[in-house]
Amino acid sequence: METFYTVEKKRNIYLLKRSRSSIEINGHSRPAAFASSPSVTFFVPAALGASVNFKNCFATNPERRVNVTSLKINPYSFSLGGAGGTFTLTANANFNIRAENMELTTFSKPFMMNLVRKTYSLCNVTACSVTPGPVVFFLPIFIPKSHSILTPQSEYFAAIKMSESRTNQIMCVSFEYPIINWT
Repeated sequence: METFYTVEKKRNIYLLKRSRSSIEINGHSRPAAFASSPSVTFFVPAALGASVNFKNCFATNPERRVNVTSLKINPYSFSLGGAGGTFTLTANANFNIRAENMELTTFSKPFMMNLVRKTYSLCNVTACSVTPGPVVFFLPIFIPKSHSILTPQSEYFAAIKMSESRTNQIMCVSFEYPIINWT
């Protein structure tokens, strides 16, 4: 019996799932004869997401730090006023995370305009409770057209932070991403 794979979209995230039928990418079903080979390489279009460069920024206590190891934007890039996108952060924690929220701040460069701030309940962006080990956060983002003061094509800056108290920041990551067009 042959093994096949499907691409499934959940919460704006594309997942590759093993099945016993066919492979479906972007709504088109195809036979997956290559799926049973021992070494398989999947080429996923850039529209399905892309890894971006990021920086881990300040944490109050380096021993109690949630260290982000990868950051993806899906789709890459998204547009103002469109369906928005999702920031997916993969991280490692060496302690139980007691924080209740994550905060996203994003704005256009170079003049810090088009500011969007959003607070996410931790249990809405990952499975709770968060114990030591790897953890993945899914943060949906939508930037309305009304927030575009300059041009529809712009570079944006974002910072995502998590704190256990006002004085104990345990995660901070910053990155830049493009906004391509209006919808």
